[in-house]
Amino acid sequence: MIDLDGAYDLHVHSSPDLFPRIADDRQMVADAAARGFGGGFAPQSSGLETQSEGLSILTGGRLIPEAREVMALVKQHGAALATGHVSFEEIAALVAEAEAQGFRKLILTHPYDRAPGLTLEQVRALARPPVRIEFVFCSITPNWAFTDAPTIAHCIRR
Repeated sequence: MIDLDGAYDLHVHSSPDLFPRIADDRQMVADAAARGFGGGFAPQSSGLETQSEGLSILTGGRLIPEAREVMALVKQHGAALATGHVSFEEIAALVAEAEAQGFRKLILTHPYDRAPGLTLEQVRALARPPVRIEFVFCSITPNWAFTDAPTIAHCIRR
């Protein structure tokens, strides 16, 4: 068994949610604590997805001022920023800003999932010291199957 003492899972989907989940928020926190995970935080409720077209953190191909301000605040507080479900162009702009600000904790969120749906070449173009690539188990599960373990292993090796 893998030693998980002090580990953190920064990307958890629990119920309530729009999709069936194996555990609710309280069960997830209790299970993580029982297995030695670090970080004590209270369970949070889920929001509802919207049918809007969304928004972009770019205008004219450049990060909007609010995005740069959020990055500066995240850096100031020693926190990490995850890219989430944004496009390759937006991630590339975040990576460039991270380098400009001396930012050290940028997480490229599940690159092979539908959002952002990156290619190996795009992941390689984004990989650099301030960027941590997050591969999630959900990506290879039968319910989602955005990719498979050998593809993720190949990306890690490259």
